[in-house]
Amino acid sequence: RRQVTMNGIITSHDITRAILHAVLNRDVEPEVHLYWKRKRSWPESHNTRRKQFALLRSTCKLWKDIVDGFTDWLTDDDLLLAVRCSKVDSVRFLLTSGGLDPSVQDNEPIRMACRNGSIEIVRLLLIDPRVDPSTKHNKAFSWAAIDGRHEVVRLLLADPRVDPSTKDNEALREAATKGHHEVVRLLLADSRVDPSTKDNEAFRWAATKGQDEVVRLLLADSRVDPSTKDNEAFRWAALKGHHEVIRLLLADPRVDLSTKDNVAVRWAASEGHHEVIQLLLADSHGSIQGHHEVIRLLLADSRVDPSAADNEALREAAANGHHVVVRLLLVDCRVDPSVDDQYAIRHATDSNTA
Repeated sequence: RRQVTMNGIITSHDITRAILHAVLNRDVEPEVHLYWKRKRSWPESHNTRRKQFALLRSTCKLWKDIVDGFTDWLTDDDLLLAVRCSKVDSVRFLLTSGGLDPSVQDNEPIRMACRNGSIEIVRLLLIDPRVDPSTKHNKAFSWAAIDGRHEVVRLLLADPRVDPSTKDNEALREAATKGHHEVVRLLLADSRVDPSTKDNEAFRWAATKGQDEVVRLLLADSRVDPSTKDNEAFRWAALKGHHEVIRLLLADPRVDLSTKDNVAVRWAASEGHHEVIQLLLADSHGSIQGHHEVIRLLLADSRVDPSAADNEALREAAANGHHVVVRLLLVDCRVDPSVDDQYAIRHATDSNTA
């Protein structure tokens, strides 16, 4: 037997090992059968052994080194539990102990780690050649994107087995809807991803949900058409009162604010979204296209103030030569054409529209 001297006391390494093994297996069933798919719990005896294992490892380095060799009792469910609880050190130990399968249940561990955003655990799992992150239609990637785990998304995009466009670009569509702009930015940079799928669903839902940063990113992509489905994005953003989204859409010449008989204007007015109404009233682009009916609708609503922001609506209309709009605004007694040192008349003269 090998002898170890510690602090002048002679101890037997083999005896210590035997004692620790007995302690570890005290009150534990001789065989453990776990069924992760059927339930999310384990026999109490196995839980007891886990606790005893952790306690023995934490006592001293000698005991830890000895106990780390007791791996015959470990199961794939221990690995699943460690991943689910984001225990990086435990996962690292279990992966190196041998005998456990990190691809168990069609690669459930990596899907779980991606959903939790456990970037270090994802790295550890990807190193193992048995792990395939693309199983179940790239669900690991989809979950990471949907939950906004942008660092995990970045890591998975570097793996050639992962297809970010799976299920009609589900990852982008869901991330856009939830406002995960960092994920959207990463996906738009990947040539495999098409943001226009399903009639520009990613854009339409981002606008409807008021995800202005995502809307800004998508508008910068030439493949995206903000006017799809009769300007649905604009109409729903107006209904919901998402004024920042409306501001972005009004700056795009493809968007028609008068679509469907000016329903966006009527919806915004009926819901009392004053910021949206003022944006529409001051929109010179809409006036250029001859949307005089929009102005009439807005002015007919008592909640609309055409003189807001120092008579911006009049100033913009005059500067851009929209004489019909100017005439409509001047009829309203609240509008002051002399504001800002006669700005309207000066700029109308400068643009030869007086």
